Amino acid sequence: MIGEEVLLKPAEDSWSKLSFVLGDLLQHEEMNEAVTRKFVGPVRWHHENWDGSGYPNGLKKESIPVEARITRIADAVEAMSADRPYREGLPLPKIVEQVEKGAGKAFDPEIAGVFLDALREGEVEPVLEEKASAEDKQKGQKH
Repeated sequence: MIGEEVLLKPAEDSWSKLSFVLGDLLQHEEMNEAVTRKFVGPVRWHHENWDGSGYPNGLKKESIPVEARITRIADAVEAMSADRPYREGLPLPKIVEQVEKGAGKAFDPEIAGVFLDALREGEVEPVLEEKASAEDKQKGQKH
């Protein structure tokens, strides 16, 4: 009969492989933590409003990370432009109007100004059209 100490003893090669895999996993974990730290602000606080009326923490003005302020307006424009089951996406002039109304309330007025310039100069419309085209193709594949 072979003793447990012999049966359960890992070979040196197994230890080196395990050590390599664990090292690789730890490296990925560290990279994931760095990415998470970088993007947690924009993701967590992109529903905060410039005037403090947003959520989850009721942050206002400069206490909202700038990445979250940019994401806030981009997310709102994307939502306004998208077709929903209960309504069609808004046309560009209506989106411009809504961003203008939201400047200083929902949106950082400086970032809203930059975004409005981009909207008016036609820099955003091709992106929205490309997104809509991709959504149409995806809908066609489902049916």
